[in-house]
Amino acid sequence: MDIKKTRVGLYARVSSQEQALEGVSIEAQIADLSAYANTRGWEIFDVYADRGFSGGTDNRPEFKRLLGDANRGCFDIIAVCKLDRFFRNLRLLLNYLHDLERLKIKFVSTQEGLDTSTPYGKFAVQIMGVIAEFEKDRIGERVRDARRYQLSQGNWPGGRTNYGYHWLPKEKRWEIDEKEAEIVRYIYHLYLNDNLGMMKIIFRLNQDEKRTRSGYLWRYHTIHRILSSPAYKGIHDKGLTMPVMLDPEKGL
Repeated sequence: MDIKKTRVGLYARVSSQEQALEGVSIEAQIADLSAYANTRGWEIFDVYADRGFSGGTDNRPEFKRLLGDANRGCFDIIAVCKLDRFFRNLRLLLNYLHDLERLKIKFVSTQEGLDTSTPYGKFAVQIMGVIAEFEKDRIGERVRDARRYQLSQGNWPGGRTNYGYHWLPKEKRWEIDEKEAEIVRYIYHLYLNDNLGMMKIIFRLNQDEKRTRSGYLWRYHTIHRILSSPAYKGIHDKGLTMPVMLDPEKGL
């Protein structure tokens, strides 16, 4: 008589912040989880891995796929290396653990020895959830502090750059992208000299097949961002000095 094996879904996650600050590896998590499952004789139903997604939200593609399989009864256990791989938001964590309990699916955190099938495990998960949420806030604070320090040193800490410029990290300076700058000057010309409103500017740009940096059609918020940014006159809104793109003598 064949004995049905316990089936497990393995879940791993990293956010871009953690990759940069802590060196957390998806591959290492999966290897640890697979070894843990094999030593207990569990059958691995599937591996679910979200790369570059925050643990403070449930809007993650692989997490959603995991939940879908859970609702279909595809496995008996969900295993993670650490609780914060599943969630760093206590309210969401407890809500989803309640749903898993309703589905009679056990939740296991291998490195912390947490198992929601025991009273102690349920209690410990709540305590660890509080710690995970606190640590999420600390990581965000450290990132903000690091960005502020970089800006205070005249460096660009990364992220979206103003249309018309790109950052040269080795030289630690901004450079005008002449192809994009031509469109920026055209936008200001239409606004200041031709007295066109933003919707008419959008229509003109799209009609002329001038595209955004990503190749998309222009939208209201992108035009508004360009017209309201002080960067083109020499000062980034974060305080950094920029090359002047608009020539006041030409009415721009």
